Amino acid sequence: MRKYACSAFAFKKMNRQISEIIQKLNDSGLGEKNFAQSNTLPPLFENKEQYENWKRNRHIKPLKTRELQQGETLKIYLGIDSGSTTTKILALDENEFIVFRFYSGNNGNPLKTAADGLQIFYNKISAKSIDLQLVGSCATGYGEDLLRSALNLDFGIVETMAHLQGAQWVDAAASFILDIGGQDMKSIFVHNGLISNVELNEACSSGCGSFLQNFAATMNLTLAEFTEKACLAQNPADLGTRCTVFMNSKVKQSLRENAAIGDIAAGLAFSVVKNCLFKVLKISNLNILGENIVVQGGTFKNDAVYRALELLSGKTVSATDSPELMGALGAALYVSRIKNEKLKIKNKAQSADIQYSTKEIQCKGCTNSCTVLRFKFSNGNISYAGNKCEKVFFSKNAAKEKGWNAFEMKNEILFQKNCENLSNLPHLRAEKIGIPRILNMYENFPFWKTLFEGCAMEVMLSPESTMPLYQSGIGSVMSDNICFPAKLASGHILALAEMKVDRIFYPIVPKDEQDFADACNSYNCPVVSGYPEVIRSAMNPAENLGIPFDKPVMNFGNVKALKSACYDYLKRFGVDKKTFETAFKNALSARQEFLKNLIEPQREILDKALENNKLVVVVAGRPYHADLLIQQKVGQILSDLGVIALTDDIFRTPMTRICADNTKKIGENLRVPRNLRSEKSGFHRLNLVSQWAYPNRVIQTALALAKLPQNVQMVQLNSFGCGPDSFFMEETGEILKAAGKNHTILRIDEISSTSSIRLRLRSLIESIKAITN
Repeated sequence: MRKYACSAFAFKKMNRQISEIIQKLNDSGLGEKNFAQSNTLPPLFENKEQYENWKRNRHIKPLKTRELQQGETLKIYLGIDSGSTTTKILALDENEFIVFRFYSGNNGNPLKTAADGLQIFYNKISAKSIDLQLVGSCATGYGEDLLRSALNLDFGIVETMAHLQGAQWVDAAASFILDIGGQDMKSIFVHNGLISNVELNEACSSGCGSFLQNFAATMNLTLAEFTEKACLAQNPADLGTRCTVFMNSKVKQSLRENAAIGDIAAGLAFSVVKNCLFKVLKISNLNILGENIVVQGGTFKNDAVYRALELLSGKTVSATDSPELMGALGAALYVSRIKNEKLKIKNKAQSADIQYSTKEIQCKGCTNSCTVLRFKFSNGNISYAGNKCEKVFFSKNAAKEKGWNAFEMKNEILFQKNCENLSNLPHLRAEKIGIPRILNMYENFPFWKTLFEGCAMEVMLSPESTMPLYQSGIGSVMSDNICFPAKLASGHILALAEMKVDRIFYPIVPKDEQDFADACNSYNCPVVSGYPEVIRSAMNPAENLGIPFDKPVMNFGNVKALKSACYDYLKRFGVDKKTFETAFKNALSARQEFLKNLIEPQREILDKALENNKLVVVVAGRPYHADLLIQQKVGQILSDLGVIALTDDIFRTPMTRICADNTKKIGENLRVPRNLRSEKSGFHRLNLVSQWAYPNRVIQTALALAKLPQNVQMVQLNSFGCGPDSFFMEETGEILKAAGKNHTILRIDEISSTSSIRLRLRSLIESIKAITN
């Protein structure tokens, strides 16, 4: 608290100092002059005449509005955008004219704000004796589920779809939508009318409206004065893209260099746009924005920000005269264009009185143990907040038809399936072998478990990943830049120690099997192959935990080398050659059976989905992305949305599988989806060196999906700091783009809230449904 208090005091002091400097400049008559600024930007406008001409001719599409008529019969479509800080309500008539609009801050109670807005509308209706007929209603935004349940609304849509609807009303050819509100920012990339990607500001709000409003107040300006001075400034200060505290320093430096107030204001407008494009979105080539940008959100009522975006992007920028209402407009347009016989005309009786009770519930559906808040409304509806998924607690508004989640099957056959009966083997040896549930064990565990149990050794697997488990080992993580799946390893080693294992087995595996004939090689990445050595160096389990730590080198790319290395390791425990031979053969068969059980059911489901035009999303990544903590329950979220979620294993077409006699091809025993039969992988045509085993599977998934219909899409999971992904993702995107498909990337490492993941996935699914339907 002391540090916070000191920081707050320093920030206020800086603001006061800036205000005092500005006042002195104004008193001396120098406030609007510029002498020696070292870094300036081109002016937003050359002069006031150009500014006025621009205001008359820029691409602004006015919202269509009309007044309510006394005694009329009014059929309306209602759209409500319940945002993080404000609530917006629009009512459209049958000709898409706005007959009512409402905009208000939430003041911490979005339900009451929405009810108050509706009551204002109904009072106007009553005063004019209007026969109101509510044809359809729709909610969007942060409070979508709450409002839909509380008010018995017909539909709820993800906010990105609402903003897409609004943007396409402004410009049917919209290629990029930028929505900047008071505290958050959303950018939506559109390809062929479909949302191809969504980006959000996860933490920093230095590119949002409140950032400018605070600085305007610091400079003793109203927002209108701030905008006017910025647009007429001739030497805008180059303030860069810094966070609020550092921006204060840059502003003070510019003032010392005699920057005028308008120059500071214009510089801040440029900074907001630069921060958005180059810091949050990390755009290196502005051509990916397309030629038609539509802007939304209250920030774009600021002419300086609007103009800065035009200049920096070099693109056509369009908006409405009320950009802050576009979410509500999109929601109303959405419901007005639905031809649904189930929509029943209602009157105002279902409206404004919201009564509810709340209860806190602890979900036991998985190791996440989410704290869920239940809202029970007087109309009988129930809504839940705080869920990472909807497996246990879900609103009535959730998808009625659940999809299918292949990750549940994968984890079950990996870690829960019973092994072969060991009654015909010698009594168990003393050694309890501990295996950490990490990295390549999501590929190799069936082999190791069968091998060790075949040699009468008890296998103990570390528990499922949880945040407490991760936090227990974070002190021994040697680099903060390493990917989250690797950081989890330390916690799993400590968990095995608590389980009192006799030794820990975590081999170095430099090469995996080669899945694809024309891939260059099948190396594991340095993290996957070399992390046992990192664990030894960072934790030294043998010395610090008193548990032997075995990290033999094993090569799954060569069956003879693998067999030799396995025997060299096991013979130290007194395992005889005959027992080993049988165990090794069974281990290879178990590995082959695991792959068959993983791939075959998914291919059958894909075939049926293609026949019935069902929506399928293949989740591509790494084997260890099956860990529910790492993947943020992406598979569950997709199935909650009514989607069939498959893993990228489905498109593995192994060249030669290591089997007992090293001659069989597992591909001969596997069904291939009809659309892909007689097809070969196409690595030889790509602009990359296909030497990494796991990324090769992602590329193969993209190549296979390019041949399938639009109802089969791909989502790629990416861990921060993944070296191979840095260049493989670009090639993957090009493959999918050439086929007219989305390349949705989810950066999942160490995210504590899954709301942004859910938003991206809902945006993808609802956009695909809108196009395919």
